[in-house]
Amino acid sequence: MSNLVGSLITLEFVDFCVEISSNCTFDYVELREGSSSHGTAGDDTEDVEGGPGRGRLVGRLCGEGMTGVFHTTSAVLHVIFVSDASVECRGFRAFYRQTREHYHSRVGPPGRTGSRGSTTDV
Repeated sequence: MSNLVGSLITLEFVDFCVEISSNCTFDYVELREGSSSHGTAGDDTEDVEGGPGRGRLVGRLCGEGMTGVFHTTSAVLHVIFVSDASVECRGFRAFYRQTREHYHSRVGPPGRTGSRGSTTDV
């Protein structure tokens, strides 16, 4: 997802069920913020599943009931779903919108949890 220069992204998960595991290692939704082609000093632009760097890794989500609103600090957000296909769950549903409001945190609050879920802060 990307927006006009100077605008931010608000992402809202309204339904979430992805296999839960310690450190979200099997199935997860990964949130990365920033440019996909040019990292800056301190960015984590590691490959995901063999693909090119996709911006700074800001968290992984897994489990059930992880609903909530997340706000970016840039105009680019990558939402990447990874699954090992061994345990099935219904997946997730999310909506996003462009905003010009500035929040003082990274994507979402650190350590965000749902009814049965976890995040991995990096």
